[in-house]
Amino acid sequence: MHDPRTWDPSRASELLRSRYPRGSRGLLGPLADRFSPVDTAAWFEDAGVPLRCEPDGRVFPTENDSSAVIDALLWSAREA
Repeated sequence: MHDPRTWDPSRASELLRSRYPRGSRGLLGPLADRFSPVDTAAWFEDAGVPLRCEPDGRVFPTENDSSAVIDALLWSAREA
């Protein structure tokens, strides 16, 4: 996880693309421009999805279950 005190939002796209090579072109451009990794992690934590950070910077749900991510996104979409 990036330290919010030193996070540079202008580097978001670059950092995310370097850590997520699959699908980076279509997915990360719009997302990285709008939400920093810190913002994204906070959103998932607030939505009830605790996260863990791997040594290489990748982030996963602590229970290693993608259904928690899907449930949080679906809940948010229904509430919007």
